[in-house]
Amino acid sequence: MTLGGPVVLLCPDLKCLEDDSQLRGLADVQLDLILLNSLPDGQHFKPRLLGEALHCFCAFGRVDPANALLARGADPDFRHKGKTPLDVAFQRRWWDVAQVLIDGGATKIGKVELGKYIDQVPKAGGNTLLYQAAQEGDVQMSRLLLMAGADKEKASGVDYDTPLGVACSKGHLQTAQLLLAAGANKDKPVGSEPLQRACRNGHAAIVSLLLSAGADKDQVFRPHLCTPLSCACEGGHVEVVNLLLYSGASPDKVCNSREPGALYVAAESGHADIVGLLLRAGANRQQACGFDYDMPLKAASRLGHRDVVELLKAARAESRT
Repeated sequence: MTLGGPVVLLCPDLKCLEDDSQLRGLADVQLDLILLNSLPDGQHFKPRLLGEALHCFCAFGRVDPANALLARGADPDFRHKGKTPLDVAFQRRWWDVAQVLIDGGATKIGKVELGKYIDQVPKAGGNTLLYQAAQEGDVQMSRLLLMAGADKEKASGVDYDTPLGVACSKGHLQTAQLLLAAGANKDKPVGSEPLQRACRNGHAAIVSLLLSAGADKDQVFRPHLCTPLSCACEGGHVEVVNLLLYSGASPDKVCNSREPGALYVAAESGHADIVGLLLRAGANRQQACGFDYDMPLKAASRLGHRDVVELLKAARAESRT
């Protein structure tokens, strides 16, 4: 294709999209398509030509030309060999171009439908697109969906969890960082407690991230009525317990007198190293729980955790109130 002035070569059949060596070898002048209302011979630009040109500009990350083509009526969802312009920009991580396409009305990437369906849950217990991406730790797809306006607080899934909640539960640090940077609620009170999920599963890096972001280190989670510290103690996650105690979490925080505190949970579970940490942090060795006011020493003795029993006796714990 030749227009007046400089020669402009629009890659024949878009083969440059299939061969990276060709893609790198093309000069900028070959991409600077002269945007006229009509070709020199009076023929108008055809939709196919506009669509193919858009694909090419997306492959090269050219924001302004892509924007100009969209303004001239290029179809933002034009498919070439099954791929949309958004597929091309996403594949090459041209986020500025992807944003231009989304702003220009692009709604399709692969088989995924964006637009008004972006937050749709396909069936009961199903997942939103952003939840699915967060669950899989797909940072790039999560980024694209956020750019397209996905609801970062939309809960879905069997556990009715949020994207941040499931990312924290699965240990996907980069995805959690992305969602927090986008403003996701770090202290969602019911159904999806990111800190609780990270503590329960021992994801120390995510616990550190959430604490740095200001998550409530002593939040009581419902309906389980546990704290971040008691969740970490139950799972035997020493590094997480250390992080919480260092951040100032209370070793004695409970919802009410019938709920087990961190020391009771650690003693009952037989985690001697954590029991030692809690005692050094000043945990109340006599903190009772349950209708019969069970004590940490009594629970450890009953379950045969001898090393825990020795630690508690050395701290002068008692087995009855």
